[in-house]
Amino acid sequence: MLLLRRCLYLGLFLGQFFWRIPRLKFYPRALVQHLYQVGPPLLPSVLGLNGLLSLMIMHVLHLAVDQAEPLGIAFALAFCQQVPLIVCAGLLAIQLAAVSTQELLEYQQNQQLDVLRWMGISAIDYLLFPRLLAGFILFPLLLIFAFTIGLCTATLMAAQQYNQGDVLLFWGGIRSILSLRTLILILMKGCCLGLTIALTGYTWGQTPLERSERSNQTDLDRWTPAQAAISAWGLAMLCNVALSL
Repeated sequence: MLLLRRCLYLGLFLGQFFWRIPRLKFYPRALVQHLYQVGPPLLPSVLGLNGLLSLMIMHVLHLAVDQAEPLGIAFALAFCQQVPLIVCAGLLAIQLAAVSTQELLEYQQNQQLDVLRWMGISAIDYLLFPRLLAGFILFPLLLIFAFTIGLCTATLMAAQQYNQGDVLLFWGGIRSILSLRTLILILMKGCCLGLTIALTGYTWGQTPLERSERSNQTDLDRWTPAQAAISAWGLAMLCNVALSL
């Protein structure tokens, strides 16, 4: 029942958003604040996870592949195609869910939603639109950062195993798979996944508002951020599969 209600919320907010596109008002301060709340805390996790995964993948592939150029091709196929997308989607879903749920509950507790209505400011414009823009902007940036960390880690490992000429062959194998067109498509896919995660996290963030309004409780349900993160990541992975077909 809860999942059905979340899906209805998702469709409702998506419909309201597209209906209001010609009349949307942009609040740069809300966007900058949300980018600051979500982006910087994610960088250490993206750095650590992608560096560790690229290290593990390179170690496993090196046991099976000896030559530098086939190793670069295998690394590009094993790491660069999907690993940064999956890792960044999971981390962004967790962070956006936590921030959105906590922020929406604080808005309700401090009656700031009523203040927004009294001032004639739409919640779609002030709350939803900045989050969608933040997801749209953050996910490609996180992907670029994840790619950089993964490729630098792989290059350092290749430099320890091969001479300079073989390292160039290793990079030649990577470039044969990761063309400019492929990178652009991956970044465009990241923009779509960022929008999906932001929208799903926002709609799941409505749960503590409903419960507090019904029971006059002010405490945050500890399971709501987890449910939001799991649902956002799951829906993002479904979109990833659909876009990859």
